[in-house]
Amino acid sequence: MLKKNLLAVLLFSTISAAQVNTARQYPIDTNHSTVGFSVSIMDGLSRVNGKFTDFTVTLTNDEKDITKSSVNVVIKAASINTGIPARDTHLRSADFFDAEKYPEITFQSKRIEKKGKQLFALGTFTMHGVSKEIALPFQITGVNKDPVSKKMKPKRVRNKLDSPKGSKLRRRQRRDRD
Repeated sequence: MLKKNLLAVLLFSTISAAQVNTARQYPIDTNHSTVGFSVSIMDGLSRVNGKFTDFTVTLTNDEKDITKSSVNVVIKAASINTGIPARDTHLRSADFFDAEKYPEITFQSKRIEKKGKQLFALGTFTMHGVSKEIALPFQITGVNKDPVSKKMKPKRVRNKLDSPKGSKLRRRQRRDRD
């Protein structure tokens, strides 16, 4: 059950503390950011939480028209960390992520859409050799000025990918694994 759920559900959460340069890019400070996931196991009796420790996220922001912005995420599958070394080793194996064969999990936006107050990055998500067009909801909750460098930075950027139990992504990943 964990195998099927882990491949289907990733939660990109709390990507924060980015700094803005004159090119309007937000290089993410990975020391203060998290790419994490939470997966229900044993028919919802418990949850496995974890994170990936090696990743890059590049946000490009058009302050005048958010729909012209973009996001690119590259996660090293081998950097998975659930806090249990034996489980992490198993998750890196061919039984799950097959990190040797599929070393990266990626998301590349093609466009940004705004629906009401909600922002969506629409693009290609690739994991375990399976690519899918998805809409990744996110929000920028404000912009702060760093008191030391005087550079502008977003207070918090939240990204979330949640693949419902019967979703096409989950079915496709099951089919492609078998």
